[in-house]
Order: sequence, then structure tokens, then C-alpha cells
Amino acid sequence: MRFFSISITIFRILVVAGAVLVLPEGVLAQQRVATPSVPTPAPPPAAEAARPAEDPPPAPPSPSSAAQPAPVYISMNQLDDSHRIGVGDVLSLRIIEDGDPPRTMPVTDSGEVEVPYIGRMKANGETPRSLATKVKGVLEKDLYHQATVLISVDSMAVRSRGKVYVVGQVRNPGAKEIPPAEKFTVSKAILAAGGMGDFAERRKVKLVRKRSPDDKDPQVTLVDVKAILEEGLPAPDPELQAEDLIIVTQRMINF
Repeated sequence: MRFFSISITIFRILVVAGAVLVLPEGVLAQQRVATPSVPTPAPPPAAEAARPAEDPPPAPPSPSSAAQPAPVYISMNQLDDSHRIGVGDVLSLRIIEDGDPPRTMPVTDSGEVEVPYIGRMKANGETPRSLATKVKGVLEKDLYHQATVLISVDSMAVRSRGKVYVVGQVRNPGAKEIPPAEKFTVSKAILAAGGMGDFAERRKVKLVRKRSPDDKDPQVTLVDVKAILEEGLPAPDPELQAEDLIIVTQRMINF
């Protein structure tokens, strides 16, 4: 009986000891369940890992390294020396040393222009280069140590190329202006004179042309204006020059 009691006591001791040994394992198990697991990041894809790092954008150029415009050298020798300035032209004048924008100078009916610092100067018949040279001389005489004068023609007046004279059997005889941009022929001059009269000699219109102002034996050409205007034939129709004379005579027999 005593042996049985000892056995029971030993069993109880073993049970208590087992509980003590089991308890830490349970607590640890609870801690493992309560603590969340942190996922390990996946490695980057092979293509993304192999891509090189992008280069940083280039720095803006400094003001000292920026491209500077090439200087423009201007010479009066480059000015136009062929066009003859006339009444109605509009000129442009610039004095480089002033640094001012160009100034407009219209040529008046008297053939003059109003030049800054100088006043009126004759421009009719001059070229832009010759006029610039004259302006330069006046400026450097009293006002400038050195003056670089640039003159150009902004617009040219539409000027007549001269006059021809139509007389005889036409409805409106007299002087006719030669248009500036047109081939002006004998037939056109007669049309400008209102056409030929009823008794005009249409097939033998005279074109009289002097080779010089003192020519006493001028050149005379007969023009078949009837073939040109009425029959539409490709007859010669001479182009006119300034001071040409067109004579439309009367037919000998009027019927």
C-alpha cells in the first residue's frame, strides 16, 4: 500500500515535470504564430537588371561657350552703282556710326531728298553709291570724323519709257506714252489713238524713226496694220521706241 502511494507520488512528479518541459514549447509556438513573416523581395528580372543606368541630362552651355553670330562687315563699295535715281523713287539711308535704323527718303518732284543733318540734296540722276559718297563728304566735313553712309532704293517709281507720236487719219492723234512693262507696237499705238479713220490707208502706215536728233534722213518702214488688226495675219508689227513718228495717210480713192 505504501508502495502504491509512492508510485502515485512519483507519477505526479513526472506529470508536473512534463508540463514544465512542454510549456516553453507551447509559448514559443504561440510567439511564432503571432509574429508575421516578412516576405523576401524577389530578385529583378534579368533584362531589367542588365539595363544600364540612364545618363544624366547634359548641363546647359554657359554664356561664354554659346555660339556668337558672326560680325557683318559693310562697305560702301557694295552699294548699287547702276540704277539711276529718279523722281518718285523711295530711298533708304543709314549712317552706321549712329546705330540708328534706316530712314526713308522719298525723291520729290524737284529730284531732291531730305538728308538728315544736311537738308535737301539733289538725288535725281545719281546712283545709290554716288549719292552716298556725296552725303559722306558733307557729313565728314563738319559733323563726323568718319561716316559710313548706306543708301539703297526701297521702291522705284513707275516711269514712262518715252513718247511716240501718231498723226494723220486716226481718231485721237497726238503723243502717246510708251507703257513701262509692255511691248508697244505700231498697231497698239494706233489703237491707243482711237483707231484709224474711215479713209485711212490701212496697208501702208508709215513708221518714221530718227537715228539721232539731228538725223535728216530718217528710217521709214511701211506697216500693214489692216492685216494685223482686221485680218489677223502675222504681219510685221515693229516695236516702238521713244520719239518714233507714226503717220496714217489718207487713201487716194475713197470708196
